[in-house]
Amino acid sequence: MMVESEGTPAQQLTRRPRQKRGKEKFEAILDATKSVMVEMGSVGLRIQDISARSGVSVGGIYQYFPSKEAIVQEIADRYNDWIGALIFDVLQYSPENAEGFEDLFRAIFQAYAQAHLNDQNSLGIFLCISSERSLLQRSMQASQDHAERVADLTDGLFPGWDRAELVRRLYLAMVMSRPLIEAAMVAPEAERAVMLDTGFDLLITSFRQAG
Repeated sequence: MMVESEGTPAQQLTRRPRQKRGKEKFEAILDATKSVMVEMGSVGLRIQDISARSGVSVGGIYQYFPSKEAIVQEIADRYNDWIGALIFDVLQYSPENAEGFEDLFRAIFQAYAQAHLNDQNSLGIFLCISSERSLLQRSMQASQDHAERVADLTDGLFPGWDRAELVRRLYLAMVMSRPLIEAAMVAPEAERAVMLDTGFDLLITSFRQAG
């Protein structure tokens, strides 16, 4: 589990390089960590493995990150930012009605799914976030923030709900989409499209009926 000093998140202890060489090492450490996480998860992650995979010495890694947990947290935070960017790249306009919202929601879901299917590292990161309580809490907060932002653009489309209800339903839909994407990522390729379409239909039905 993530170990942090009270009031001092691991990310704040990370030293971010300014020079090109340092930035290259920083990214090499993150890339190596992601590949190791895909193979063995974050529980068995060792600085020595990251060093061997990245080509950066153990001492060099500690110049930037105080612990392996800080590296994992940096990866998780980047993942959450990536998800936010996916959502808001699609959400370029405010739909005119509930049907338009459902079309937009489907486009967001499909972009979210395809991005994970295209990235071999994403499943490992996805599962590591789910297995670490502190990372999962940060991920859930990111989903809450994303739901708030989507609500800003879709408020008024559902006159029977107040804003708090809309945010709650958006948040739940985002959280529920995760196991659907996970199932698609491990399914045979020939079955993925049907699985995602069926999953979305269930998701949008739940969104309408959540109470």
